[in-house]
Amino acid sequence: MNHPARLFAGDGRRLRRRLAVLIPALAVVAIALTPAGSASPPSSGIKQYTACLAQSATPATCETSALPGGSLASVTLTITNANTSTQSVGSANVDGPLDSSGKPVFPINLDASKGPLPTFVSGSGTFGTNSSGELRLRNLNVPVGSTVTVSFSVSTPCTGSGTWKVPAKQSNDFAGNGNDFSLTQSGGLTSTVGSGNCKLLWLYPPNNANKNTVVILETGSAVLMPWIDQVKGVFEAWYPGVEQGPALAALLFGDINPSGKLPISFPKSTADL
Repeated sequence: MNHPARLFAGDGRRLRRRLAVLIPALAVVAIALTPAGSASPPSSGIKQYTACLAQSATPATCETSALPGGSLASVTLTITNANTSTQSVGSANVDGPLDSSGKPVFPINLDASKGPLPTFVSGSGTFGTNSSGELRLRNLNVPVGSTVTVSFSVSTPCTGSGTWKVPAKQSNDFAGNGNDFSLTQSGGLTSTVGSGNCKLLWLYPPNNANKNTVVILETGSAVLMPWIDQVKGVFEAWYPGVEQGPALAALLFGDINPSGKLPISFPKSTADL
């Protein structure tokens, strides 16, 4: 008759051998059921896209960091439906940067008499009711891996900067309660003003003023004088200091003869530079 302790010991050894075979088999099944490289797959219904804003219709790089100031600048927006996206992009809102008072830093031009209007360069679609601060792209058909490109023009201030955005929370009715968009990469969306056409303007041009006008310049160097033929004379005062009022009055009324000589030449136009 077998001893109870020996019988138990023998059954335990057989059980351990069976478990040793079964556990690796279960591990193989578990590994086979785990998708390779997809520990966190894209959420259902998420449109993953890239955005590029550039100053060229066929941009080599996404760049709007030096828009010409004080002018109407042309820019191009390209939206690419990423390969990781789970659905086609059918519409999108694009919001321009706002200043501290809530006004657009770079107002979108919607007046055909002033310059180019928003238009589709590649891909197809329509526009919703655009505003100076927002482009509304509708009826798009941008499959995974495809792009849509839109050109438009903006009015630039003399100085300013800001970042364009495609809001992440956009439901089909754009009420802001969805979560359909996920920006994966962007370029050129931060716009700044570089050098441009900003300059001082006459409130009352000399040709509309008294024909005996004398222009007084308070400058530290030479300036362009395209208006010089429209005035009787030009007086360079440089930076005369706190007593400039009495000094200029004495010179203009002939109490003192303005006999100084200019140490530099003043150009009439850029052709003289």
